[in-house]
Amino acid sequence: VLSLVEVPAEIHGRFVELPKYGKNYLMFLDDVLRHNLQYAYFLFPSQRIEAYTFKISRDAELDMDHHDVSRTVLDRVRRGLEDRQVGDPVRMVYDREMPSEFLAYLIRRIGLQNSDAVIAGARYHNKKDLMRFPNIGGPELEHPRLEPLQHPDLDMEKSLMNVVRQKDVLLFLPYHNFLSLVRFLREAAIDPAITKISITLYRLASQSRIVSALINAAKNGKKVRVVIELQARFDEENNLHYLEKMSKEGIEVQTGVEGLKVHSKIVHIERSMADGGKEYFAVVGTGNFHEGSAKVYTDYQLLTANPVICADIARVFEFLYEPYKVIKYKELLVSPHYSRSGIIKCIDREIAHAKKGKKAEIIMKFNSLSSYDIGEKLYEASKAGVKVRLIVRGICCVKPGVKGLSENIHVVSIVDRFLEHSRVYYFSNDGDPKMYLASFDMMTRNLDLRVEVGAPVLDPRIQREILDHLEIQLRDNVKARVYDEEGRSVHRVAPGPRIRSQMELYEYVKKQAKKRRA
Repeated sequence: VLSLVEVPAEIHGRFVELPKYGKNYLMFLDDVLRHNLQYAYFLFPSQRIEAYTFKISRDAELDMDHHDVSRTVLDRVRRGLEDRQVGDPVRMVYDREMPSEFLAYLIRRIGLQNSDAVIAGARYHNKKDLMRFPNIGGPELEHPRLEPLQHPDLDMEKSLMNVVRQKDVLLFLPYHNFLSLVRFLREAAIDPAITKISITLYRLASQSRIVSALINAAKNGKKVRVVIELQARFDEENNLHYLEKMSKEGIEVQTGVEGLKVHSKIVHIERSMADGGKEYFAVVGTGNFHEGSAKVYTDYQLLTANPVICADIARVFEFLYEPYKVIKYKELLVSPHYSRSGIIKCIDREIAHAKKGKKAEIIMKFNSLSSYDIGEKLYEASKAGVKVRLIVRGICCVKPGVKGLSENIHVVSIVDRFLEHSRVYYFSNDGDPKMYLASFDMMTRNLDLRVEVGAPVLDPRIQREILDHLEIQLRDNVKARVYDEEGRSVHRVAPGPRIRSQMELYEYVKKQAKKRRA
């Protein structure tokens, strides 16, 4: 008798804590099933029962028929979500102890055609469940709790807009409290002079306070416009839920731009003044407006009332509502039109400075670099004598330290307690630095196939803070790995005191707060 038993980890959790008799023991739920199969199959008496685990990955691409004009975008997303449940199997990982005849039978029944997609593994799969590994040994086994810090410029009992009106404010997550941003939107929701709020949403928490603030604003008579991306992978269903909820509350909701993912993280707020004029506020972020990820992702959120930045953000929303209209921006780098050319222009400027014998330096921090023309441009910069330092969490298509090509390129990757997610682009520009905070990585999909926004950091004080953050990360010798000329990622060995950058950054933010309040 051959049968399949699904491991019900979503219902019971993957780990089972056994009764304590002197020591604590945990079992994989898989093993609990194995030890009880004789009771489940009592109708089939047998001297021996064998069980082997395997995991199937299905095609998760949301296949939407863009040519079917009879269906709305919502209908196509719903149909795509239904089809995903029965998507084609594309990969199978199995217990290498599985008998060959059983494996052949499974492959045949599943319908896997590509033998490269069949991978021998160990006894246990779906290791992502370890993210929810229970603590049965006490608090000393856990990371010490790092409470989010209140930004020193923001008093939660006073108007945050009054502060932002006077100067830009940088939230550095998760070190600063994300609730400051929620509080900013809540203030906009109840301020009688606020007339319009526009925001892009990519991923949202299951109980989103951001959405609650937007709904409150709509109930208070504000015009609220939301551009929500329905094709945020694995968040489509959650975003559909919020789309319907916000629409019912009178919010004007748009489902992105046909053919482009809206991945930017921006807010634009319009406020009437007593003299009949208007004033504007904006938020530009590197990460999602998501309370959950704000606790474990490193990101920046820049709050500003700079009229040029605010006007550019308003133009981005104009493009989102009229995507076939050509829009020009004064300061922002906006994909899919200007991000790639803007970054290349900045690199070319550093190359020109280096060729004139001037100091030239580039520091970039992002998730991945897979755009070949950006990689080639960085090689060109290195050969010209530009000092290039990259902090890359994931894919990196440049090899540093290659003689005659990339001696001046240094690549660091940091994997630690928080997921490094912020994107920063810094160019020394012969003493007049240019720095951008952006939602895009150096990838083709970000530069050419999505709506992304990079905003300049114009306040020298905030520029200095971000540079300090980058320098601390570049000195990490505990959780950092460096890429060598062979493309290998190896643990960094550096003399001097141990520097674990994420912990150093928490202390840095704490000291900055004390200094400002002094």
